[in-house]
Amino acid sequence: MVNNIYKSNVFLHVSEIKSDSPELNELYENGEINIVGAMYGVQTGVVSFL
Repeated sequence: MVNNIYKSNVFLHVSEIKSDSPELNELYENGEINIVGAMYGVQTGVVSFL
């Protein structure tokens, strides 16, 4: 349950980055960059890209 809340938060922030930054969104729309979310596991040190 908590993990799903964290994932939803990551997706929300990725969406906000795309909508709040016209410069980054233009690069994203043109395929010049990719904007992805990730979660870092503090106990394991593993980064999971969503």
